[in-house]
Amino acid sequence: MFSSDDTRPAAPPVVQQIPAVSWSATHQFVAALQLAPSLPIAGSEQWCAADDAVKFLALVLAGDRWALEQEMLQIQQRRYLAKLSAIEIAQAKDWTAVARQLRDRDAFLRDHADWAVRKVAS
Repeated sequence: MFSSDDTRPAAPPVVQQIPAVSWSATHQFVAALQLAPSLPIAGSEQWCAADDAVKFLALVLAGDRWALEQEMLQIQQRRYLAKLSAIEIAQAKDWTAVARQLRDRDAFLRDHADWAVRKVAS
């Protein structure tokens, strides 16, 4: 459907089937835990030096962030596929012919103004 001179929208970094992930459900669960915002980032030097309880909580917080990233990637891919579909649909019609038909119709109605006047039957 695309010719070589067409420009497609930039593809998301990874176009693959992503399992549906709900960040809001994940975040509600994590928010209920009331985790400290000062938890170390998982895998960082501070995280490696922390005790197991802090490491676990930091991993829970990292999982929440991961769920958000997955949901954002899902949205990005849906938008990308919708844009590709819209382009394909738009290219399926000969818009030059449509414009010509509209111009011809408008010219006819302009030249035959009385043709389109409707009269009430008595």
